[in-house]
Amino acid sequence: YSLLPDGDSLFAGTAGGVSVFNGTGWSALTNGMPSASEMRSTLILVKNGSAMFAGTYSGIYKTTNHGADWTPLNSGLANTNIRDLIFSGSDLLAGTYGSGVFRSTNDGASWTAVNTGLMDLIVLSLFSSAGSLYAGTMGGLYRSTDSGMTWAAANTGLTDKRIIAFAQSGSNLFAGSDQGICLSTNAGQSWRNAGEGCPFRWFYSLYVLGNVLYAGTDGGVWKRPLSEFTAVNDNAGSSVPENCTLGQNYPNPFNPVTVIPFTMNTYGFASLKIFDLTGKEIAVPVLGKLQPGPHEAKWDASKFPGGVYICRLGTGGAVQTRKLVLMK
Repeated sequence: YSLLPDGDSLFAGTAGGVSVFNGTGWSALTNGMPSASEMRSTLILVKNGSAMFAGTYSGIYKTTNHGADWTPLNSGLANTNIRDLIFSGSDLLAGTYGSGVFRSTNDGASWTAVNTGLMDLIVLSLFSSAGSLYAGTMGGLYRSTDSGMTWAAANTGLTDKRIIAFAQSGSNLFAGSDQGICLSTNAGQSWRNAGEGCPFRWFYSLYVLGNVLYAGTDGGVWKRPLSEFTAVNDNAGSSVPENCTLGQNYPNPFNPVTVIPFTMNTYGFASLKIFDLTGKEIAVPVLGKLQPGPHEAKWDASKFPGGVYICRLGTGGAVQTRKLVLMK
């Protein structure tokens, strides 16, 4: 679930707890954590000086001796299902699955809930940037400018509100969800779709390296030059018009023929393409101009192996995707 380099070692948060790679092999570091491996599941690792913190299904743990021993730090936490940890200055913030955000001003020794204005308490991700905090929840994105004391919704233009990843380059703030990726150039006041060119819509991790944005998806790692994002004219409050609607194929799972329904809201050019999980285009059931209204396309996958495929509908600048499951 998470990786953290420290000197010559690499720490990994896994479903069974924390492990470390020292150049030749992996060793488990679970002393002081619960005995049940599922309770040790570590979704996030962060470091501050010589201290390392692990966010797990059973709370927050701290080590000061390179993971040899862990100490629980759950005083004041109303929920120990930890989904994210970040440092904002000297404050440590924790996002929980169901009880919102908690803040510690003493390196985790005690915690206080900071949820005023936070309308959804299932927190999937946290991010700190230029004096602002961002919380991605199941029901929307929220921003705080006072260290988490109060929150306000920041969802204008978001294509999906379940934000699970963030990245930043200068004034460009990227937010990834399981339905796409959006870009804000005004500190989250408004967003626009930024997922063009990637057939996958599940953006689980984002990272800026040099002049490139990398995205970890359920179809591998994808990249795009930052210059392609900044070249687009951003108008606060504007959004890409939804010229089409892609429905779920039926049956799904299927073998070997499935029907893909979609609707054109305006007359225009449409492309309906099928990709495998490597991103390779393998079929184009629809390509051309269509009248407004409902349409259906059939895909015969008898020549392809069983597995998950991605259907992408593009028209007029709008792109939508669906998963297709071929069972053989």
